Amino acid sequence: MLNRSIQVRYTEKLSDKETLSFSLEDPGKINMIIPTTRPEWKRKSLIPIVTGMYRYGNTRNYFKIGGTLSPVNYENQENSYTKMGFGGIVSFRKYISNLDDFRFQVSYGKGIARNNIVLSGEGYDAVFDPQRNTAETLSLFNIAGIYEHWWSPKWSSVVYYSYSQVGSNPSVTNSLMKHFQNAAINLIYQPYKNLRMGVEGNYATTENFEGIKSDAFRIQFSTSFSFK
Repeated sequence: MLNRSIQVRYTEKLSDKETLSFSLEDPGKINMIIPTTRPEWKRKSLIPIVTGMYRYGNTRNYFKIGGTLSPVNYENQENSYTKMGFGGIVSFRKYISNLDDFRFQVSYGKGIARNNIVLSGEGYDAVFDPQRNTAETLSLFNIAGIYEHWWSPKWSSVVYYSYSQVGSNPSVTNSLMKHFQNAAINLIYQPYKNLRMGVEGNYATTENFEGIKSDAFRIQFSTSFSFK
């Protein structure tokens, strides 16, 4: 559900189970919607995105909590401006048994749409307010859950669900997505450590700010090979 950008990271090991990391990320990933009637306004990649993450656990079971400061930079022909976005995330993974594990993630913030796979690069970090002649960061709520089960040493399945909600704003156009959700289930065959193949069914729904709804169903087959 979440997407990451190019970054420089520093990680400190606090104990056998605890790590703390900080990173600076590419500000070019931030994207905002500027009306065509305001050609003098432009998005500007200037101040890097700052993130921090605390992790507790091991490779199988863990808990993570993090935060980000996401500056939205823009300029006209005379001056440059910065609108500060922010966000927080909580996630965990828990093995219920040797064959079953559950993963959960929830996040909320303003100006963080670049991290959402669906919204990244589509201008949902901020919108331009022509009345105030400034940018307004858009809020975004994400939640996702993943359940994985191994039927045998070579066969496994994943059930997945995610939901995202974009916050309302007077400057938002009706064509923008208001909320969307996605559910999927798959069957994976892994005959060798480096080779995986499978089939997945995926169903998604969306609604924009005008109230127009749409949905789609997809079945896909995939194969992956790792050289590690």
